[in-house]
Amino acid sequence: MAIIFEKEYEQYENLDESIFAAESEDEREAIREQFLELEKSIKGKGETYYEYFRMYARMKTRHNDHIDFSRVIWEDDVQNMVKALKAFGFRSFTVSFGYSELPERFWELIQSGCVLVGMIEINGDPLYYDDDKLEKIHAFLFALK
Repeated sequence: MAIIFEKEYEQYENLDESIFAAESEDEREAIREQFLELEKSIKGKGETYYEYFRMYARMKTRHNDHIDFSRVIWEDDVQNMVKALKAFGFRSFTVSFGYSELPERFWELIQSGCVLVGMIEINGDPLYYDDDKLEKIHAFLFALK
């Protein structure tokens, strides 16, 4: 899934590990500069690429199996969202954001070639009292045809 992002995510993960292993402030500063260069490189591939990379990184760091849309999906977003998911190699995704227009958005997703598989539990943000534990949230799982 989403092999397109794996190389950059691996770089991101290696830098993240390196900053904690750095023994001096100069080393940490050099790693921060590398982070900025990586982010600049990713942003240079376009706003959509950057947005989906961030969702992919969030999925990986939370140990989830699918990228998650935890924000409102506007009617105008659906077609471009489905195109981007396919272009970046995703075959499924979750929607964890609940709002009153959800049935209409789900219908539009289905009309755009997505299949509502069901509901699953995913990892959310770290719990405020324990950064090692992630909040459990419920999400709708979709697959792409």
